[in-house]
Amino acid sequence: MFDYEYIKTIPSQGFAQIKYTKEGEEDFYTNILGINEFSEQRLAQVAQLNAERAQKFWEQSKNTETPIDASPVIGKVKEVIYLPEPKIDHDTQVIAPTITETDDQIIYGFKVRSLVIKEVQKYDPFNEKIEFQEIETDEESIRGYVTVELTEEEKLEFLTGWRLFSSITPRQARLELAKRGQLSNIDQIIASLPADQQEVVQIEWEYAVSIERSSPWVIQLGSALGLDEEGLDELFKAAAGL
Repeated sequence: MFDYEYIKTIPSQGFAQIKYTKEGEEDFYTNILGINEFSEQRLAQVAQLNAERAQKFWEQSKNTETPIDASPVIGKVKEVIYLPEPKIDHDTQVIAPTITETDDQIIYGFKVRSLVIKEVQKYDPFNEKIEFQEIETDEESIRGYVTVELTEEEKLEFLTGWRLFSSITPRQARLELAKRGQLSNIDQIIASLPADQQEVVQIEWEYAVSIERSSPWVIQLGSALGLDEEGLDELFKAAAGL
């Protein structure tokens, strides 16, 4: 069982220094960086998580034997410097903590980078998706979305969902069919349908507010126009842009 005490805390730099004490043992000090919360509960968690360092230090001290002919070890304690956090424009800059060590100093400071936001590029949702990406260089923090090729499984999944929910207006459907020279065939095709289907399809064609890609009557008319599943997909994609 041993105790701890926070000797120093600098919330603006996410820094704290902890002293661990145990009866009959040398005090152990450790510096912690990257603390994002300085509540009493969080500081207790940080101290608990780093207590293993003190335990190992004391165990190693017991197991270390000093050689009879050991030469004295001469060293130098480096000066620790904490630089103030610079003010930045959060719309155009980002900041990150840094540690720089020289022969004489350990400097806790900050690196300011320019923030570069990449705009979302146009992409084909039937074959591509977008993913967020962040790249850090010495001078810039580049954030934005990049296009990634879909797998065959993802392409099929998207196409299935698109077919289920895609729709166009009657105006778009008629304009696209007219461009293809097929609009005049619709009435003839409907008239050739079985009597029990003809009336329903006629009403849908004349009065539907929207035309759904997955509707059975749409697939039926598409087939009569010589369009397979892929052909009907292309018709709906083209009509949607009109």
